[in-house]
Amino acid sequence: MRSRSSRHPLVAALLTCLGVSLAGCIGDDAATSESATTSTSASTGSAGTGSTSDDTSTSGDTSTSGDTSTSAGSASGSSTGESSSTSGDTSTSGDTTASTTTTTTTTTGDTTTGADGDVCDDLSEVDFGACATVLGWVFDGDGCTLLSGCDCGDHCDAVFKDATQCAGTCAAAGECNKDLLLGSGIAKGPYGQGDFCDEFAVCGDSSDSVAELMPAAQCSPEAKYPCEEGPTCSINTDGEVTEDQLEALCAASLLPDVELVACIVWGP
Repeated sequence: MRSRSSRHPLVAALLTCLGVSLAGCIGDDAATSESATTSTSASTGSAGTGSTSDDTSTSGDTSTSGDTSTSAGSASGSSTGESSSTSGDTSTSGDTTASTTTTTTTTTGDTTTGADGDVCDDLSEVDFGACATVLGWVFDGDGCTLLSGCDCGDHCDAVFKDATQCAGTCAAAGECNKDLLLGSGIAKGPYGQGDFCDEFAVCGDSSDSVAELMPAAQCSPEAKYPCEEGPTCSINTDGEVTEDQLEALCAASLLPDVELVACIVWGP
């Protein structure tokens, strides 16, 4: 009988041989198994997380954001799994402030800038208020003047739309600025109905009104005798002053800016 010590090397060698053979067998089996078995692993892709952020700002303060995430799982063999997740977060807020400005217009007085007057009254002592609204033309005791105030009140029938209407109406009512009716040439002093005149001359810057009151007038922007400054309106008459002529001359004397209404006599 062999001793225990002599058997150990043999067992060790046998085990060593068996171990190598077993490893070889296992290796061969694994290779065979790998060749016999086909494992297919397909991954249909992995889409990470995609995020889209839109931030739109308008005048009303509006913001919009969206977050979308989609993932496609993996497929093993004939089995395919998909996992899709979508999340949306949309927030919209509007803050609109509308401001409206209201304009208030206050009109004081007679906005027609004068009534269609037909009465000649001396309104020099009447208080029409401190407003700057132009009411029209009125007679102030000496002539026609432009009136401003708040309202013509009870005197609207004595307020005229223009100076010509005022002067004509008041002259027809007997008003006249006789201080301006003076003789020139060899004629001296004031004159009146029945006096002889070769020519009339109206001195002052109211030629348009004079031409309306006296259609026969010839007006020039230059000064002519006896006017010291222009313009001058001349009317040839060569005769006695008639009632109608005197009324027209008185109307001219009531116009603003008229300085002289002359009766010219050139010689005997």
